Amino acid sequence: MSNTLVGLGSRSVVASVWAYNGAWCKVAGRDPGHRRITGRIPRVPGAAARPLTIVIGVLECGVAGWVLSGVRPVGVATVQSLAVVAMNTGCLAWAPDEIADRASLVRRSSAFLALVWATAWSMVRG
Repeated sequence: MSNTLVGLGSRSVVASVWAYNGAWCKVAGRDPGHRRITGRIPRVPGAAARPLTIVIGVLECGVAGWVLSGVRPVGVATVQSLAVVAMNTGCLAWAPDEIADRASLVRRSSAFLALVWATAWSMVRG
């Protein structure tokens, strides 16, 4: 299998995580936990939780598109890392009761970021 196909495959997997969480969970509102977590951010009024959740979801869809584009793989991996760390930190700080298994959240996020960086470095190395 060519390196290009492997790169496209791993980029597709990474992008699908962002697209699912952004479009399905947040924009379409299919996972109300995302809105509840957003509503717990300090100084976010309750009425702003849904619109802010949608904005975050749209940004996540943008990340999915960027990942698929293959442009600046290290840059997009850095943005993804910062986003995942910020979202997990915020969630654990402001809405820990929304996460059934906090250790699992950290393990899954770590595994996801390992894939993100493996994908980026495979693209850089060509």
